Amino acid sequence: FRSFSFIVLMNIAWASLFHAIFEKRGIKYLYKKTNSNRYIYIDGQKKAWDLSKCINEYFKEQNPPARENLRFFIGLRNQIEHRFLPALDLEIFGECQALLLNYEKLLTQEFGEDYSLGESLAIPLQLLTVDSKWRNKVLKEIQSREYEVVKEYIDTFRYSLDETVWDSAEYNFKIFLVPKLGNRQRSADIAVEFFPYDK
Repeated sequence: FRSFSFIVLMNIAWASLFHAIFEKRGIKYLYKKTNSNRYIYIDGQKKAWDLSKCINEYFKEQNPPARENLRFFIGLRNQIEHRFLPALDLEIFGECQALLLNYEKLLTQEFGEDYSLGESLAIPLQLLTVDSKWRNKVLKEIQSREYEVVKEYIDTFRYSLDETVWDSAEYNFKIFLVPKLGNRQRSADIAVEFFPYDK
């Protein structure tokens, strides 16, 4: 459940981040009954805005790639809610990475560098070789009807995007992993370096 867990937890994290931003700005982020000033209650608690409502209230008329990335994951969360599809992990890696980077950017922009997750998150490790048994299992899964439904959602969403959104790292973070050989055993070089893209 790697993708599934990540998507669900990031949806919760994003909603919580928006709630914190609204709290800081003095904005009431609670649902009210239609034509009333009375709040809606769920299990004795005032019902807070869901992620879709938060996105609309935060971005207003702006439509940056980060907003499209969030919209993609709200829909995908709804698609995979009752499905087990590990084959999605490789399909949506770039969008997952962008979702996390966008979260970190907004978090530090709104609350400062002291709240950065950079020091508490490990570097994601990738296994570049694929076991043949796992590959066969994934191929069977990809041919299943459940995968087709989710893949259709992914493709439809992606094809609806403007090319500038698709090409933005805020929507889909694409990387090349290039092995870096140390020049000496006790070299002080760090193991991972990030080089920002420059045409």
